[in-house]
Amino acid sequence: MAPPTPVFGREELEVVRDRIEEPCQLKSLIQHECEYNGLQYVCLPFKRVFQECIVGKQRQKVRFEVTTELTNGAVDATVEKFWVTAGKESEEKVG
Repeated sequence: MAPPTPVFGREELEVVRDRIEEPCQLKSLIQHECEYNGLQYVCLPFKRVFQECIVGKQRQKVRFEVTTELTNGAVDATVEKFWVTAGKESEEKVG
């Protein structure tokens, strides 16, 4: 299980960003969104992007999520095509 992650409001985030000690590093992870289509589970990956920064004199690592709508936008057409194809295959198996 992942350790607890603090969640900052907009005002708190500005205060934390002001205390960044050195350049941030870009980090990413891939998560999967899964759906059951009646025959099988279909899971599609999506990317989340974070900036990992060193904050304050205690040099605490803090991550800010910087994922935007465009982060996964390039795969939207591929995902749409996949779902159309998966739907046709599902109909063929049932029908």
